[in-house]
Amino acid sequence: MFIRILIPLFILYHGTDSVMECTTRGRFPNNMNSDCRGYTMCINGGAILTKYDLLCPEHTVYSHLENQCTNVTSYQCLPHHNCTLEGDYIDPSSEDCTSYIACVKDLNNITTARLVRCPPETIFSSQENICVNETLFMCEFATESPKILQVSINQTTSISNNVMCLFKSSYTSYGTFISLIAFNIIINV
Repeated sequence: MFIRILIPLFILYHGTDSVMECTTRGRFPNNMNSDCRGYTMCINGGAILTKYDLLCPEHTVYSHLENQCTNVTSYQCLPHHNCTLEGDYIDPSSEDCTSYIACVKDLNNITTARLVRCPPETIFSSQENICVNETLFMCEFATESPKILQVSINQTTSISNNVMCLFKSSYTSYGTFISLIAFNIIINV
């Protein structure tokens, strides 16, 4: 019995690290590798918890949602995205809200980003910070397209008595941002 337990542990073993000790039993993201394949397993070894740093197989990443290795089509590592706080955030590149960015903290307090795709027929709700049925939440990006104003200004050296000046101001709301657009039009009549 004792030999059967040791054999699987040696097969799974990748390395131990004493930088941060385990405080609870389970699997946790390990952000020491930039490819999101690393995870830490804390196993109860009697009176103490033992920490094992492991790697998922090639073409998979460790999912903090499923607590296991998963394929990279629904969950991807974003090594160049800068996460400052742990949490789930709107993916600015997703115009239909079908994905979000998860900033995940590991046992060493290193936070890295993962791109998570919502299951079919769901979208990311910025209010609830989870994927919800697409009929329950309206995607902010899908409902509003940016408005572009192009203004050309011609400089004139003389102005006659037949000049009409028009002033128009308006505002456009982009989520929580408001831009003010004001311009003058001068027409020679």
